[in-house]
Amino acid sequence: MACGLLENAGTDKIQVKMDNEVQQATLLCQTALEMYSKGRLADAIDTWLKATQIDPSCSEAKMRLGYALDEKQGILDELQELSQQVSQSPHDAAAHYRIAYLMFTLGHDDEARAAWLRVMQVDDGTWAKSSRKMLRKHLAG
Repeated sequence: MACGLLENAGTDKIQVKMDNEVQQATLLCQTALEMYSKGRLADAIDTWLKATQIDPSCSEAKMRLGYALDEKQGILDELQELSQQVSQSPHDAAAHYRIAYLMFTLGHDDEARAAWLRVMQVDDGTWAKSSRKMLRKHLAG
């Protein structure tokens, strides 16, 4: 059930409760979902957390926050493995690229930029081209 929806106990109708706090939490949930769809996991987590603080009964925000936190933990585990991989194979462009993307997903833009630049130092082909594209698209400036 979405934030702000309450079942009327006497009928099958759903009555919409849109007081200020519930409306704000609902908007935050929508904003977080947009952030998530653009690969901004950390920003989405922060926004879902705010939504649950504003409206603790918002089950959608709680559910999505839980999934996102699980995903974040998976990313942190993968980053640890990739870090070991690049320490053993420093010219592994694919591993550096994945590190960059995961850092971007977590909202660590400076680290993402540095990793994409590292890709361009160790590769002059497809990985470097993709890195330039990501830098222009997401981290220009």
